[in-house]
Amino acid sequence: MTSSGRSLFLSPGRWVPGGHRRKHHGVGLIISGGGSRGDFHLGALEYLYDEARIEPTIISGASAGAIIAAVIAQGGNREEQREWLGRLDTMWRAMTTPDDMFTPQTWWRDLLARGPGYLHLLDPLGMGLHPETGGRAPAPRTAAEARAATHAPPDESAPVATWTAAQVMQMIGNLPALGRAGGDLASILKGATRAGSMYTPGPFVDSLIDRENFDPERVRAAGTTLRIAMVGLASGDLRFVDQDGTIRDRGDTPLEDENGETLKVDDVTLAVWASCAIPAVFRPVEIAGEHYVDGGVRENLPADVVIDKLGATDSWSLVCHPPGAAAKENELGLDPVSVMMRTGTSIMSDEQLRDEIVFARSRQSRIVQASVDVHDTMTVDRGLTALMADHGWIRAAQVHLGASHGDEDAADALIRARRRAWELEELLLDPDGEGPVPGAGLSGVMTGSAARGRDVRPADPTPSLAKRLLGRSQEGRPETETAAARPPASRTDLRGELRRLLQREPTGESRSALVDELTEAKAEIRDLLEVVPGGHVPDRAETWWQAWETHGEQVDAAPPWQLDDNTGLGGI
Repeated sequence: MTSSGRSLFLSPGRWVPGGHRRKHHGVGLIISGGGSRGDFHLGALEYLYDEARIEPTIISGASAGAIIAAVIAQGGNREEQREWLGRLDTMWRAMTTPDDMFTPQTWWRDLLARGPGYLHLLDPLGMGLHPETGGRAPAPRTAAEARAATHAPPDESAPVATWTAAQVMQMIGNLPALGRAGGDLASILKGATRAGSMYTPGPFVDSLIDRENFDPERVRAAGTTLRIAMVGLASGDLRFVDQDGTIRDRGDTPLEDENGETLKVDDVTLAVWASCAIPAVFRPVEIAGEHYVDGGVRENLPADVVIDKLGATDSWSLVCHPPGAAAKENELGLDPVSVMMRTGTSIMSDEQLRDEIVFARSRQSRIVQASVDVHDTMTVDRGLTALMADHGWIRAAQVHLGASHGDEDAADALIRARRRAWELEELLLDPDGEGPVPGAGLSGVMTGSAARGRDVRPADPTPSLAKRLLGRSQEGRPETETAAARPPASRTDLRGELRRLLQREPTGESRSALVDELTEAKAEIRDLLEVVPGGHVPDRAETWWQAWETHGEQVDAAPPWQLDDNTGLGGI
């Protein structure tokens, strides 16, 4: 206990009153975490500062939101905050690969490179395949069958393999390689133990050390109230670090050490790093005798401290995660690690965020939330960053101006059409490129259908549907249906599909077919821009169908598509 009778470590989840509610008659800005999806916030804030003319006096953030919150809190007024936002936007858009934000530890890079080969050596006979289903045992039809499958000994449930002479020779030939693999795996395991994480913060995060980009003294001098969320690994408690470096509990009461001295961190940059320390991805950060991890573990949208504890009477809440846990279809693994990751990091996190959004909305905070799954939390690509930022701009405009459900649907269709055009352009610019389309995530597997013939819900509306959206409004739609209740957009792996097209058709015909699809996508973008109300898209939107999307390198080639303003599709 402290000399004042308060415990340094509070029980996890306990709400602590922070004294009287402090009234702030300015604007509160609450920025969620989301890894590389923070590019959504950049576009949303561009709109809010330039068009809505906000001037936040209280800013809070978790994880990636902590970076953005801390940087713009260096400004004491709207103009200064907007200037820092512009500098951060330039830095963010300069990233070209995931390594710029998430640099793999050596052991993790080795495991990713060698792991598939090790698995092949360990299963040369394909023992994991079921003879009937080709991968897993048939699903039980009754509870009794399910219980029997659960309790069956491993050797009884394994398929019976027929050993051939060739397979025996293959196994014998693999023995030396298996021995070497064992040594490599042991080395990788030792590296993992020493490193304590899969990644280190990349150059983008390291740039916060540079006082030209972030200086805690500027934050103190600006007079902006700042709250950076982080979670104590030992205590399990949600903590906040303020603009002066004071460590506070979730009730916004300053913490004290055993001598009754207020706990502080000398460099607020450490708190920002701690807030971004995604468990297992980055190492925990030690502050004042305790290790801290990502604030999003407990509160990804730290709205309570801004609204209830600090008493902001007007607030904006920015959420870069689309609602819902993206469906995984049939490629989802059923091993313990896959199930744990799916439930713990996807489904449970989505449910927690839903609750936080419900709270913020109940306090009349205006919620600006992503509604299209442009890319995941660990994907860094210049084109997808530009697209996600535009999505944030549009969503902020729709919340500020008031958009009908029909307006929201048209804008979402616009972003999905641009995402499709970007994928088509990627293939057109590099038809022989290998690997998955960026945005697939750590596994490198895109979700959604890869084949035209499969029976799935179309990811994007056709141009004719886009035009029919013109007359849609909120009328005729259930009052209870909200953006959060609608399913997230699916994604299509166009690159794999179109590469197969290139392999089976002559080059000229293949390119023509690809340009045809890209022309249709550009026409859809143009048609949707006629549907989306004025003011809901930035002035630069007219170039979205006329020019290339952003790619890794500047594209100087003339666009191969041609659109006729009267008839829609022109000559190629």
